[in-house]
Amino acid sequence: MRFFSTLLVVFWGGVALEQPSFKQNYTKANILNEDGLFSLAIRLYDKMLVEQPDNANIHYKAGRAHLDMGVDKGKALPHFQAAAKRIENFYDPLDPYIQTAPVETYYYLGHTFHLLSELDSVEWYFDLFLD
Repeated sequence: MRFFSTLLVVFWGGVALEQPSFKQNYTKANILNEDGLFSLAIRLYDKMLVEQPDNANIHYKAGRAHLDMGVDKGKALPHFQAAAKRIENFYDPLDPYIQTAPVETYYYLGHTFHLLSELDSVEWYFDLFLD
């Protein structure tokens, strides 16, 4: 199934003659991310952030992709910090129109600080997440 969905995204992206919409890029990035193709998903998230630099949802997803990719986890930090500025309790990860981040952003901020050995920040963000 993953192969099929990845093939669909590649084919879908190659057929369009015009620039894909934000919603199309969002859907493609989510599929790529689910299939473990984090670097390709990050490229699309970065492209979307050029259009909407204050979109906390995209920052959250880009941060998660950087963490999941595992190469340079420090790159996740600025995305999570940007996402933490606009957190809401309601969050639908498949809705391209949501521009806020989920509460879990605090957990991932704490986790990222832990990976970067900044332990004072770890406790603070974990406490925010648990409250």
